[in-house]
Amino acid sequence: QMSHQQLPRSQQTSNEQQYQQHKQEATKTPIYLDYNATSPMSSQSRDAVIEAMYTGWQNPSICSRTRSIVEVARESVADLIGCQPAELIFTSGGTESNNWAVKQAVWMYRNLDRAENAIVGRPHIVASCIEHDSIRKPIERLVALGLVDVTWLRINSSTGALANVGELVAALRWGDTCLVTVMWANNETGAIFPIAEIANALSEWRRLNSLTVDSSCSSYANSGLPLFHTDACQAVGKVPVKVPNGLDLLSLAGHKFQGPKGVGALYCSARLRAKLAPLLLGGGQENGVRAGTENTPGLAGLGAAARLSKTQLDDVDRRQPLMVQLAEMRDQLRDRLLNSINDPEMSEFTGFRLIVNNNFPNGPTLPNTLNVSIVSTKILESAGQSKELATDNNTDDMELREAALARNYLLSRGRILASAGSACHAAANSGASAVLLESGVNPMAARSAVRLSVGPDTTIDDVLGAVEEFNAALLQWRIEHPSR
Repeated sequence: QMSHQQLPRSQQTSNEQQYQQHKQEATKTPIYLDYNATSPMSSQSRDAVIEAMYTGWQNPSICSRTRSIVEVARESVADLIGCQPAELIFTSGGTESNNWAVKQAVWMYRNLDRAENAIVGRPHIVASCIEHDSIRKPIERLVALGLVDVTWLRINSSTGALANVGELVAALRWGDTCLVTVMWANNETGAIFPIAEIANALSEWRRLNSLTVDSSCSSYANSGLPLFHTDACQAVGKVPVKVPNGLDLLSLAGHKFQGPKGVGALYCSARLRAKLAPLLLGGGQENGVRAGTENTPGLAGLGAAARLSKTQLDDVDRRQPLMVQLAEMRDQLRDRLLNSINDPEMSEFTGFRLIVNNNFPNGPTLPNTLNVSIVSTKILESAGQSKELATDNNTDDMELREAALARNYLLSRGRILASAGSACHAAANSGASAVLLESGVNPMAARSAVRLSVGPDTTIDDVLGAVEEFNAALLQWRIEHPSR
């Protein structure tokens, strides 16, 4: 097979013309494919925000009309996730809700009744190893201060989720585990975790252990620990999310499902509500547990987004409900990218192929999420097959760097708004996403990954434009950086 430099001059000219054609066809308006980072506000949400700015500017603590806007929003969000309005506390978003959940569990453990000679050691937390940084970093800070122990659960490469629920149960420590926190869906791979199954397993574990409780652990047995929390920010609005029995805490953020930024909620189960300690101290808002004057316009937008999502996800009689629409756009994007970038003539000239990182054979994923990597054809050829990569021990590092640089070039052009992953998960040395590495993606592919996430507003024209831009970027990269 001829290298890129060995192509006949007529073929080189043809490829340059092909690039110019792709360049002209690529849309000049940036194509938004980063809905997992944030979503544009729906017209319903935007209108609700604007109306509340005029009609709900008063303090909800003294104005019944403004209070009504807040409470209608609470009812709408509760209806979306299947809980009681009284179980919802409004927050500034997912980060606040996640931090609150972690600290609530530690507070409860520290307040176990020592008068009963309870053995109060060091609180223990169990979490998946691919949690968002608003879960991971609070836990890591507590570990660094010597205040908690943590068990990070491994991920199964065939599902992208937990290896098995039994491993989670085996990690629990009666008398010490104060929190289990597992995300509903991952933001980079879209892998969906079995939250209801985990909730059932935890309830059964508490029941069985409480039957054999001794006096030294009676406070722990009666405390309701360990709490079970899920970060559902990536799932709400994309797939049906209903609070299962046995779940204590759930975080959500409005801007992930066509609502405004800066508003979210923490679901707190009725059994836990009386024990909930404030994260922020000050006024008596949110029934005394979350200080700060309510963001009425933002909450009006959150409620409107929740009502829209409820309609989009529940209306099964529609010809194209949201989940089907999202999956169709994702699959069109995947198939067209693979067919175009991996076309033999195209890949021979560019020196790159595209592989899919989140095609988990045994686990569900969000219908909108596609994670792909640009990889060197030389690396694939050295592996002996195009679907699996060899280990990188004997691989020319130049080929690895080139694929990552081509990925960076693609994103830097600004014609596709997408992510190289989650910046907070970048491994310090390799530049690879820690989430992808933990999910079983080959380290070489993880270094040049692109996360593409579609949304309700994504059209087939967006898909076609993105494919054209991938082609144009890789062709231009090769023209400007001839192969060695």
